[in-house]
Amino acid sequence: MDVPENNHNAAVVHGVILARLGEREAARAAFQDAVRFSDAILTEIPDESRGHCMRGLARAGLVLLDAGDMALATQDYMQAKIGSAKGMLKEGLKLLEALMACPNGERLKPLYDILLLE
Repeated sequence: MDVPENNHNAAVVHGVILARLGEREAARAAFQDAVRFSDAILTEIPDESRGHCMRGLARAGLVLLDAGDMALATQDYMQAKIGSAKGMLKEGLKLLEALMACPNGERLKPLYDILLLE
């Protein structure tokens, strides 16, 4: 179902599930979709914290799959922390933990630390 204001969330969750199942190519496509959907939201609302958090998670997934840039994921997570609700960051942290359970997930620890910082 196409719901523009939620597509980035759905694509990220789909990517995390696929990554956990070891479906690397499908996960990469889902994370790329999540980045694209987040970009569309952030074009309209540049300071939307959820958009930055979900794009950061999608970019983290791409880093895990050797198809992304850690600096871009870091930048999104830093932006997400500005003015965001703790509940939203907690949800993002849980999804990042699920992604970190994948092989080589420890590579994402610097992003995890960003979300933990007060």
